[in-house]
Amino acid sequence: MNKWNKWNKWGQIRLFLRDLALLAMGFLGPEKPGMLEQLGVELDGRGNVIADPKTWMTSVKGVFTAGDMQRGQSLIVWAIAEGRSAAAGVDAYLMGSSDLPSPV
Repeated sequence: MNKWNKWNKWGQIRLFLRDLALLAMGFLGPEKPGMLEQLGVELDGRGNVIADPKTWMTSVKGVFTAGDMQRGQSLIVWAIAEGRSAAAGVDAYLMGSSDLPSPV
């Protein structure tokens, strides 16, 4: 594997083999065409994904959301807190209950 170093220049391409990649980048709203439309996830008037405030589940059973996707563009601390709360919601959905912290 290539190690990332701070001297990489714009325009260079690096390949990283991973099972999962989470990207943090500027947010202009959820991408409607594709997964959201295919799943039939309900959106609010601003185009953000609607979620139950206690379980973080969307209008589609077993599909959860948090952070900018649900709140809209906001501070990273909100995304982190909501992500932890959504994890507790997923845990409760899968296990029947959860002992995970739910800060929001």
